[in-house]
Amino acid sequence: DMGMEPIDEGVPNRLDMGETTEPLSPSFGELLINEVMYDPENLLDDNAEWIELRNASTSSLNLNGCSVVDSNHRDTVAEDGVSLNGIVVEAGGYVLLGRSEDTSLNGGLTPDRVFTFALSNSGDELFVVCGNIEVDVIAYDDGETFPNAKGFAIVRGTDATGEERWCPATSVYDPVNMERGTPGAPNDACGELTA
Repeated sequence: DMGMEPIDEGVPNRLDMGETTEPLSPSFGELLINEVMYDPENLLDDNAEWIELRNASTSSLNLNGCSVVDSNHRDTVAEDGVSLNGIVVEAGGYVLLGRSEDTSLNGGLTPDRVFTFALSNSGDELFVVCGNIEVDVIAYDDGETFPNAKGFAIVRGTDATGEERWCPATSVYDPVNMERGTPGAPNDACGELTA
């Protein structure tokens, strides 16, 4: 009687597969919005805004079915979000999303994907959506709880006390235009909070 076969026969146990494991889909908290340049100083927002994602998990992640979108287009993510289909990001690795592929306009960056929605300078919400799961959400403002960031990216960082918070990038990635951030690289540490 064939009905007695266990349904998972022939499927290797994940634990036994070692490094040959297929990349997993991101779960909540595994693919983080890590850095956002929403208001470049000397370059046009339409060309030089960018969003960096970081794989915060210990496995490679397959981003098929994932998109990034802002609050204005949350309900039309399929049309207006940026699709991450076809991207596999290693543990600890980065995905860079930019408004333009033109390095002369975007601060010298080579984004993995281009997005078309605008990042509001007065505050916006960004969503990483995989299937129907919101894997990460940030809502930034322009200075009340997030740094007011003209000319520098806001980074998810930790300060000397180990406190995690968003703070301004200090490294210059575009010396011509003095735009600050660490696209595709580890974030700057946060300075101490001053009253």
